[in-house]
Order: sequence, then C-alpha cells, then structure tokens
Amino acid sequence: MRVHSTVAIAFLLASCSAPPPDEPPADLPVTVEPTLADTHTVDGVLEMRHGSDALARAQRWVLSAKPDLIIDGGDKADFDLTHVTRPMRFANGRVLATYRVGPARLMLFNADGAPWRIVARSGEGPGDVMAPTDPVRWDDDTAMVHDFANHRVNWITADGKVARDAPLATTVSSGCFRAEGRLADGRFLAIGNCIEEVASDSVIRLRTQVIAVNYDYSAVDTLAVVPGWEMAPFETRYRGVRRGSVVPLRFGRSTSVAPWGAGVAVASALGGYTIERRALDGTVTARLVVETPRRAVTEAMRQAMIARGLEAMEGSGAERMVDSEESRRMQREMPFADSLPPYQHVWAGDDGLLWVVDAQALADTTWAATAFRVDGAIMARIVSRRFGMPVSFTRGSVMVREVDDDDVVRFAVYRWSAASGTQP
Repeated sequence: MRVHSTVAIAFLLASCSAPPPDEPPADLPVTVEPTLADTHTVDGVLEMRHGSDALARAQRWVLSAKPDLIIDGGDKADFDLTHVTRPMRFANGRVLATYRVGPARLMLFNADGAPWRIVARSGEGPGDVMAPTDPVRWDDDTAMVHDFANHRVNWITADGKVARDAPLATTVSSGCFRAEGRLADGRFLAIGNCIEEVASDSVIRLRTQVIAVNYDYSAVDTLAVVPGWEMAPFETRYRGVRRGSVVPLRFGRSTSVAPWGAGVAVASALGGYTIERRALDGTVTARLVVETPRRAVTEAMRQAMIARGLEAMEGSGAERMVDSEESRRMQREMPFADSLPPYQHVWAGDDGLLWVVDAQALADTTWAATAFRVDGAIMARIVSRRFGMPVSFTRGSVMVREVDDDDVVRFAVYRWSAASGTQP
C-alpha cells in the first residue's frame, strides 16, 4: 500500500537573546531537592538513568488552586480559541494567539486575559496572514510569526502592530517544518513531518527530520533523522471503493524535540521513557532513561476517543463529507495502540529545565509533568487538579490549554510552589 501526505506537528517558541544556560538558574521559584540520576558511559554516550520509583519519589511542585490568568474569548467569535494551540505572553502580560483553521487571524488579548484586538486577518496583502504558525518570542516586546502561504515572516509588537515583515526563503515546503525553540547558537530548532510515500504491512514509524534553521529558513541544517509518527495499515471504503492506506495509530508514538542546555532533546519514545540529548552537530551525547511502565490503553480510553470523533462529525459538518457513513466507520474502526506513549511532549522552560509531559487520554482527569535538569536530575513533578495540556513553562508558572464540558477552549496560567512530601 502507498500513501502520500503531509503531517504538520508542534508549536513554535524561540528568542534571539542570550542562549539558554547549561545549569538551572540559582533563583528558581521554589526550594528544590533534586532526585539525581545514576550515570555511566555506554559506547561514549552518557546514560542518565532513573529507577521505576523515581517519579513517585520526586519532590512535588503544587499548582495554585485557581489560575492567575484566564485567556478566554468569551462570546466574541473573532476571538474563538477552539483551534489555538500555543499562545505567547509578552513581558507586559498581553497574549498573542494564532487561529489558523478557516479564515486565519492573529488575536491579541489584554494582560487580564480579555480580548483586545485582531492584529491580522486572512489575506495576501501587507500585514495579512494565510497560514500563520504559532508566535515565536523575538524579544520581550516582539513576536515573530511565520506564514509559509504568504512566504513572509512578520514581527508583531506587544501593542498589536505589525512592525515589519521579510520574505521567507523557499528552501522548505509550506507546512513541512515548524520551529520548536531557540538553540544555544541562536538558530531555531525545528522538526519536519513531510511524509514521503510509504509501503508497509504492519505498524511503522515514519521518518522525521530534526533541523536547525535561521529565522527566514534560508539555511537549513539537518541534525538527525529519527522515527516520527506511528502509523498503521487501514483499508478505506469511500463510496464503496476499497483502497489500502495508512493512518496514524491512535495513542501511537510520535517525536517531540526541544532545546536542552547547549544541545537538543529528542524524544522519539524508542526504548520506552528514553530521551536523547544531541549536540548541535547531531551527535548523541547523552541519554535520559526512566524505568517506568507504559499505561495500557483501556476500553474506556478507546470509547472516549471514538465518541469525540463521532461528535465532531455531527450537524453541518456531516454535509461536507465525501461519504459520511465511511467517515463514521473509520472513527469506530481505526486501530489503537495497546499502550499509551511513554510521554506526550517535551518543552523547554525558560528556567533552563526540560519539561516532560506524561501521556494523556481523554478519560483522564488530571495532567502531570516532570522537570529535568541538564545533568538528568529530576527537579520536581507537577500533578494538576484538573485535566489540560501544558503548552509553555516559564519561571514559576505554567500555561495550560483547557476544554470545558461544552468544548469551549481557554488558556489558564497557574503558579506553582514547593510541597515536598505532600500530594496536591
């Protein structure tokens, strides 16, 4: 069977100020008692290993009971957050968010979280956007937004103005790469998910490029080619025509990357809870391993995901489907993995730590994340009081994407504090 498609993943976060430190800052917002890793060298690679009880033993950082800030579009349609993935906060507290499903736009929220102004709308003219990515931090008062459809990069200020723009180079295809953070040498780290034709009769891992680029993508250096999305064979039957294809394995593994110290964290989930650290020439210099078992995918998890997919097809959405019954069958029958991935995502915090978010399922009621120092030590664990997806970690706080029972999306910012030996 053969398939050719493009999968775009991830979020953007970057800056062009000083590079991230190799050691955590001395002024962390809590008192820390790190859980040190057992270290030894295997074939020239430093292995930083934690036992199966390490996450349970790690110090807890507890979130505030109520968020300090809620970004919520309310009933204003122009400020709908449904398809927003990762907003960015300016130093003055305002929040810039990208909406890119349907008519694209850039939305600016005030420091109290209330909608303030639309910075850019869908279009091809100066200051317009067509396929904008999530905002990148240029400095405390300026964000950078790539728009591959318009072949432009835009600089947006905290007062909601398009300060300037510049042409994007055409060395990469639109949607193939999305930046994930800033590297120690000032370039951006990005992960590529342009899928070439694939043939397989079993579960496969598609190839993913990890690259370093400058701000306009005019220079692209491949650091590594690693396993990407986990896919599985599946037969489609649109309008009665049977075709072999491959689809993403539900709860399957994928790859996440983030800057980490002077190098790059590559979390491909090969070998379980394992994260590679690579130098900027692509060489593997260290390997973080946590001996924790993966969670089994339960029937409740499967049914929750199927129900969410079927619900999304109701109403006017069904009228636009090529074959609504086949689409519903696919939601019911597409394959699941036997267990959740070892982790959901890795993020680089501005505190110099690597944050690893636990794998999630729709039936979950909380989320959890672990902070690792560059030497592999566990600084702390955060276990939330409610479900959500952390999307950025800053010094002393975390921004979480949350969805209520009516499928309304908001972004909440919580502070954390030390609570060693206690449960949140």
